[in-house]
Amino acid sequence: MARQENEILNAIMDYLKIVLERRHPCYFYRTNNVPAVERTRDGIIRFRKRPKHCPKGIPDIHGVWYGKYVGIEVKHRKGKQNKDQKAFQKRVEEGQGIYFVARSIEDVQTGLFPNDS
Repeated sequence: MARQENEILNAIMDYLKIVLERRHPCYFYRTNNVPAVERTRDGIIRFRKRPKHCPKGIPDIHGVWYGKYVGIEVKHRKGKQNKDQKAFQKRVEEGQGIYFVARSIEDVQTGLFPNDS
């Protein structure tokens, strides 16, 4: 994740944890969705395999908002979803969950409070 994107993600998480979780029935957490790097016994450095039931395209932030699953994919200003992220979004929305791409705290507010915009 690019530095700018990581700064946006941290600002959004601070907003979710410090502001929203104190005022609304919700819970949010982030996941590290990039496989970790490991060194094999013979000294080769590689990415560790994705866990067996961890799907590709999972969002950066997961949560529960008034009883509904929420997935938030954080992108910088010009960032775009890849095909796996779009497929994950489709599955969430088909299951009546909430999913959106956020580039700012304002995008999170719009995603969670759509009638206030």
